[in-house]
Amino acid sequence: MAQHLANKLGVNVMAPSATAWIHPDGRVTIGRSPTDDSGAWNSFDPGNRFQEGTPGNANQQPVADADASSVDSGNSVDTADGVNADTGPPGGLEPAPDGPAVAAGVASPEATAAARELAGGAAAQNVKKFVFDASESDAVKQRVRERAQDAAEQAYDAAIVAGKTPKQARKDANKAATQAARAEAEAEAQRAAQDMAQQAIANGGAIDASTLDADASAQLANYQSGSFDAQRIAPAVAGMSDADFQAFMANEVSTGAVPAPQSRNISAPNPPPAQQAMQIWEYPDGTVVRYKPLGDAMRPNPTYAIEVKGNPTLPDSGLGSAAFKVDSSGGAVPKKPDDVANPFSPANNRIQHDAFLEYLMSAGHLSLS
Repeated sequence: MAQHLANKLGVNVMAPSATAWIHPDGRVTIGRSPTDDSGAWNSFDPGNRFQEGTPGNANQQPVADADASSVDSGNSVDTADGVNADTGPPGGLEPAPDGPAVAAGVASPEATAAARELAGGAAAQNVKKFVFDASESDAVKQRVRERAQDAAEQAYDAAIVAGKTPKQARKDANKAATQAARAEAEAEAQRAAQDMAQQAIANGGAIDASTLDADASAQLANYQSGSFDAQRIAPAVAGMSDADFQAFMANEVSTGAVPAPQSRNISAPNPPPAQQAMQIWEYPDGTVVRYKPLGDAMRPNPTYAIEVKGNPTLPDSGLGSAAFKVDSSGGAVPKKPDDVANPFSPANNRIQHDAFLEYLMSAGHLSLS
């Protein structure tokens, strides 16, 4: 235990029967006893300052011409572990417990050397599976490498403390590095795909126009080049409370921007009640606003959606009459998965494909606070 702790602290243990000691002030010392004045021990304090060959408590002067036993009782002897037989550890000190909690966060030199070697390969192997913008590729690799190295260091030292050989510890470290790199790379990949989806909305490229019928395709082109009520309403109501949203829509009616809403009974989430009254406002340009006071199965709270009809001259008939939905900024987003212009292949890159898809499908379903 003492030798391994010394390795973790980066110091040498010269005493053949050294023991690690935890002091009341948080310092950790290694020696024959807590007050060993032989100069053959090292101490470590919470500030990561190393004190080598300093006799006695680092905050006290050594007792001249005295060993640890005479300091305590004057006539008793120390045990093999350096504990006074009469009084026990001076000052209530106890030997440091075995295990990785000692000097937590300080990896041994052996662990660091192995982890650095393993982390680079694990990071490169996992990052290359995904698509990242060239401007962030190096930063992503670095974050994945750091996560893999941390995991490998912890696994290596934990294995040594558990009594495993260096070869076995390296095997554990390699497994930990691989798992950590995979998890971190996947998280980075999902985040990158979501960023790409957000950019696609801003660029007007979130919808695959080839999947739309003639009316919907024409309406999408008109929307991207013209001015619609949906573009005005979406950012205006974003982040509103339920009460503020209802007040906003009531004002739209009172000012003549839109006729009074229709009411349609639909299923409610988590019944009872079994149904709720969805309100629908239809604007002359084809903009449709839907409000569900109880939300839906995915969002069991007040929700709303803003859509644009493919043919504004026809009455709303539900999702079938919509050309596309609108996100909180007013950007056009797909109304169904088949309409998504997804740059990722589900066969070769399922993680980023799904992250991109889910972001766009969620963008058209909005919640009220």
